[in-house]
Amino acid sequence: MATFPIAPRTPLRGALLLIFMALIGGILPGCSSADESGSPLAEPPSATESPEGAPPFLEQRFQRNFVFVSRDAGTPVVVVWTFRQSVVAEGIRRVRMVHLGWEGQWETLIDDERMTPHNRFPWRMLPGSGIRIQLGTGEQVRQLIIDLPTRQLEVTRLAPVGDWSPEPSLNLQIHRGQLSLPTGPLDGFLVESTWNGPRSLVAGPREWAILVTASGRPFLLLQEDENHAAEGEPARWVAWSPSARGDALWPGVEVRWTEVTPIERARRNAPTGWQLASEPAVASSFLEGSLETRSFRVDVLPGSGPVFPIRGLYWVQGTLRSQDSPRGLQEPAHGFLHHRQPLIDAP
Repeated sequence: MATFPIAPRTPLRGALLLIFMALIGGILPGCSSADESGSPLAEPPSATESPEGAPPFLEQRFQRNFVFVSRDAGTPVVVVWTFRQSVVAEGIRRVRMVHLGWEGQWETLIDDERMTPHNRFPWRMLPGSGIRIQLGTGEQVRQLIIDLPTRQLEVTRLAPVGDWSPEPSLNLQIHRGQLSLPTGPLDGFLVESTWNGPRSLVAGPREWAILVTASGRPFLLLQEDENHAAEGEPARWVAWSPSARGDALWPGVEVRWTEVTPIERARRNAPTGWQLASEPAVASSFLEGSLETRSFRVDVLPGSGPVFPIRGLYWVQGTLRSQDSPRGLQEPAHGFLHHRQPLIDAP
């Protein structure tokens, strides 16, 4: 099992870190790099122009998420990147968050916010201090690099696996990905989501998960009802999975909480177990399974109280079965689940 070097430095660990930096710290030649001028990354799928005389895209929000999940359940590693740009009267409010989950631990690598002047391209990501983004053909993100004094991570985007747009304002892409480690590269999947819309709406994927089966097939699951927040009541999700035989879509998947844990500061419970089953409308197309938490972190978000919003990042394991499962049997699955309750976004 790979060991991730995130412990505080000692002389030995410092030497290991130097080796680690030498292994993954460089920038690949032949690639451009995003900088403070704003890289011309993906254009927003759609956005409403502001009234004449107002800043461009006033009251609009643009969000890009990148999530790396290791393919091997025996080496559980998740890296979650969030870049959020909100256009307000004062300028463009930019939020950056990077979280690392590995072997039962979660660590916040970057979590900051800053304001920049208005411009005509507010959806462009500005990496800022501690982050480098390498661009490849067509100015697509090729590498995401954390470059901090005590942390260095490099995630590389490889061959595309599938592309899904469950709604006009949201696009999700799955690529094969690779995380560099001192012990060698770790293979996995990299999910990229692109969202834009009014600031009054939830930004990006709401409740969602990426699961990888033992046979190496990825599944994306997304909660459909953004207003659903009743604890203990089943929620309606939609699931999608690309494969060599074609993409599979399950539009009605009922997800129930089977276990919860109290979050005292928020005065609410967070789920730690889930049961899912698609609607039995089409016997030849079904999806079912169960998930349990292996590790998680829950952040209590600002609110008016007395009950506060929460955001949870989970490493989950369980089983999945679909019409395409090998021999029709339950298959081990693992992955990342993003939980938000209620389904609102921070300002």
